[in-house]
Amino acid sequence: MNRNVVLVFLFLCLLYFPGKVFGNRAMMDLDQQPSVEWQSGVDSVDAASPFETFVPAPANKQVAEKKEGALEKDFDDGCTLMNYQSATIIRADDFPYTSGSGVTATVSTNAETLNNTTYYCDENPFATASPAWWLNITEHFITLTFSVPVNNFSMVVNGSNAGEVFTFTAATGTISLSNYCSLAFSVVGAGNQLQCNPPGTHGTLVSINNTTGSTTYTITHNGLLAGSRISLLDCFTETPTWYRDLDADGFGDPNNSTMAATQPIGYVSNNTDCNDNPATGGALEKPGQTWYKDTDGDNYAQTGAATITQCLRPGGYKAASELILTTGDCNDNNAAIKPGATEVCDGVDNDCDGNIDEGVLSTYYRDLDGDTFGNPAVTQQGCSQPSGYVSNNTDCNDNPATGGALEKPGQT
Repeated sequence: MNRNVVLVFLFLCLLYFPGKVFGNRAMMDLDQQPSVEWQSGVDSVDAASPFETFVPAPANKQVAEKKEGALEKDFDDGCTLMNYQSATIIRADDFPYTSGSGVTATVSTNAETLNNTTYYCDENPFATASPAWWLNITEHFITLTFSVPVNNFSMVVNGSNAGEVFTFTAATGTISLSNYCSLAFSVVGAGNQLQCNPPGTHGTLVSINNTTGSTTYTITHNGLLAGSRISLLDCFTETPTWYRDLDADGFGDPNNSTMAATQPIGYVSNNTDCNDNPATGGALEKPGQTWYKDTDGDNYAQTGAATITQCLRPGGYKAASELILTTGDCNDNNAAIKPGATEVCDGVDNDCDGNIDEGVLSTYYRDLDGDTFGNPAVTQQGCSQPSGYVSNNTDCNDNPATGGALEKPGQT
């Protein structure tokens, strides 16, 4: 064969078949370039890989890996396929790692590491950290331990090929999986396994959910083909603590709590109640309660008395819901004196309307001449008959100096 023809053939082999000439593992350093993508039958780290092509990533797709120390943002309910690109991708060598929400994660693993190569699913980029964990044999495991129970966390996997299966287990609770790219992945087994299905190499987000919550989770791989990269995202959510609200006042008992992903019936998220026992007035004793002075217990608060705002009931005070009026009592030491009481003639404002003995006073008439008949022109009101006065007003002459003692009704 012509020597020139042989040289041209070798050059073409080098240009179009680099994986076969130099071996796939010689090309692993390309993983360090986040702007490129391997598209092949299997991941580029698989020594048994068939034909591979080195293709630049589309210009409009960007890998979202935030710098170390970036704060968690807008992940109160965990990562989703809509927001995962804004989350911090945690490097395999960044542990122990404390999230923006204050939860610390530590790791125990025997997995190897690889730098990132970005893969796509449904036109979305899925980038792991550099380095990421590399699960490629059944003996590999990653055990994540969180400082508090978490009920949701998310990971990115990529470089996955048809038949690869990830298994997620928890020390407590039952796991379900969500937020994965269903175009290339599906949930199998007991609902805690993620399987890659179609030919080619793919990536996805996956959220691990556990309504009970757990501090420890373990990830394993079925060891098929060359394995996959996997990284934890900083969007794991702490399992909420709920507090018993037995008196249903909206405030929880700090000494009676439970942890659950969703709010249990009869529990609330705060723990500020001072009395959660409805049998001892707990429904009224709560933070921010306003108390009104009612010393005599007539259900009318004392006019002008200062209110007290606190959780526990002060002595001699009631809540507004216990009172007929939160003001108006003009004598808080006498339960008979209050707004609406019957006015009696006793020199006291019984009904607290600002008037004394109104409508109950008797009118008496002056009896200057002592004939027991009163002068209609000289009167006095009182609760009892004053001296020198009588209850009738029929005297025609009440002046003793002019014979008034004799001039009286019925005189013959």
